[in-house]
Amino acid sequence: MKSNITETRIEYQANSAFDYIDGERKFQDSGRKQHSHDGYEIIVIISGAGHCILGGHIFEYSAGDVLMFGVDVPHNFLFNSMDTSAETGRNQGKILHFQKHVFPMNMKSIAEFRSIHSLLQRSRHGIVFRNDATHQETRENLIRLNNAKGIERILYLFTILDSLGRKKHFELISQVAYIQNASTNRVQESWQRVYEYLYSHFQENITLKSLAKYAGQNATALCRIFKQRTGKTIFAQLNKIRITFACDMLVSSRMEIAQIAFQAGYSSLAHFNKQFKLYTKQTPTEYRKVALA
Repeated sequence: MKSNITETRIEYQANSAFDYIDGERKFQDSGRKQHSHDGYEIIVIISGAGHCILGGHIFEYSAGDVLMFGVDVPHNFLFNSMDTSAETGRNQGKILHFQKHVFPMNMKSIAEFRSIHSLLQRSRHGIVFRNDATHQETRENLIRLNNAKGIERILYLFTILDSLGRKKHFELISQVAYIQNASTNRVQESWQRVYEYLYSHFQENITLKSLAKYAGQNATALCRIFKQRTGKTIFAQLNKIRITFACDMLVSSRMEIAQIAFQAGYSSLAHFNKQFKLYTKQTPTEYRKVALA
């Protein structure tokens, strides 16, 4: 479930409103590690299909979808090589990155920006628009933005966001709203930071030592507080996130069980099978068979 992707990339830069890179660019999906951006991201899927991981959630994307991710929202793409463009053999998409600095600070209190403000808030969950008209409109406005000069580029950005903000039909990918710059948020409690870290990094090798360092707290105290606040141990929560992800993958993909175990963060297939049966009372094979029956 790995292939190249073609993108037309339109990136915001500090010394210019937008910077364009047109044409084909090849890159592999980034394996297990999720990434995030210090700005917002809109992706228009032109052709191809696959899966996207957002925190502890997985969803399918395909041609005709428009995706939006907020600041610091962790995500990763798994491209489906069997659903690529017939012409290029790759997925194709247009990507727009932009920073929050292009908006007025008091945007929430300005009536004309209300729909844009609501959209940016929802983007902390990750958003999918699955509507042909929305896809076509957004794609055309990205092309207009690309061809515009000066302040017109900003106006087209606002047009795109205002239109998406007014759409009634969309899906929130995660019920968790990811907090901007959570890693440097001094007000946020240590257990909350660990909880969000688990969702963002569950595919990686996580140790108690690294969690304690991230939370800035003694390991023993962190374990005690996390159990008091959530009712679970840190690693019980981590296993729950991983197994939930694996269940989604078993149903929504044709990946082999060993591959799913690896994508879910397990380096040992035997350990994965043991944890899976502990949580679901079924083996991965039995779960897939029953779910797809």
